[in-house]
Amino acid sequence: MEKQKEVNKIISNARKSIGKFCIEECNAYCCRKGYILINERQLNLLVEEKEQIELKKENKLKELSFSGKFMLDFSNYLGGCPKLKGTKCSIHSSLERPKVCQEFPIFLLGNNLRISSKCPAHQKNMFFPFIKQLEGLGCELTED
Repeated sequence: MEKQKEVNKIISNARKSIGKFCIEECNAYCCRKGYILINERQLNLLVEEKEQIELKKENKLKELSFSGKFMLDFSNYLGGCPKLKGTKCSIHSSLERPKVCQEFPIFLLGNNLRISSKCPAHQKNMFFPFIKQLEGLGCELTED
């Protein structure tokens, strides 16, 4: 259990370490490009009902019938996530914020560590010291 706490602390520090970079240099790329998988509660938090209708028409919001989840494509007429205001998330501190948003760009499943290759901070190797610490604790980096 102590090891897991240390792993979680390192991952949290890694995410925090790129905050300024995300706002000033990256310009919240992850919130403007790509897509996320969310449940209905998260969808309703992110997207107002009238926007949902438009996004469905634009084929940028799809319900995945096999899982009960929704895929929200950020390359939409809104210019990204509806909660993105400039380069800042307007619900960043909300406990209701989708889990994928809370965890991005570092995901841990068991001992497997995955860092999104689309993240500009990762492309600039900004997570290198954290990856080394995590590998020292037995985590294995897998490429996506």
